[in-house]
Amino acid sequence: MTAHRDAPERGGATILVVDDDRAIGDLLRAILRRAGYRVEHRGRGEEALAYVRSGAEIDLVILDLTLPEMSGRAVLAELRRSCPELPVLVSSGYIGEQERQELLALGARGCLPKPYRPAELRRVVREIIANSARAA
Repeated sequence: MTAHRDAPERGGATILVVDDDRAIGDLLRAILRRAGYRVEHRGRGEEALAYVRSGAEIDLVILDLTLPEMSGRAVLAELRRSCPELPVLVSSGYIGEQERQELLALGARGCLPKPYRPAELRRVVREIIANSARAA
């Protein structure tokens, strides 16, 4: 399955936000759209996986860890199995240093603890997408 594609340098990439908090999803959508990205939002892990499996072109997944029914860790593990090249940024309020190291070992390209500033989000997203495009 190929959900990842080369991304433009300045925005234009498609980002899938996976967070059950609708307000967070709306906020991330607004921040990222202003930066020139296309944004899709899914509130459950199963919905996100179905969207990825549908063949949608996605350049980055921003994944919360605390999701209903299927944990963010389980979503990350499934994404690594089905789309190992698709970069995942874990964004959660519950990331300690040990957990961050574990998530990176599981294949996350980065971890961004909540809360964060919009500029920090844009910087991390830009770096991950640029590094993924260079590696492709």
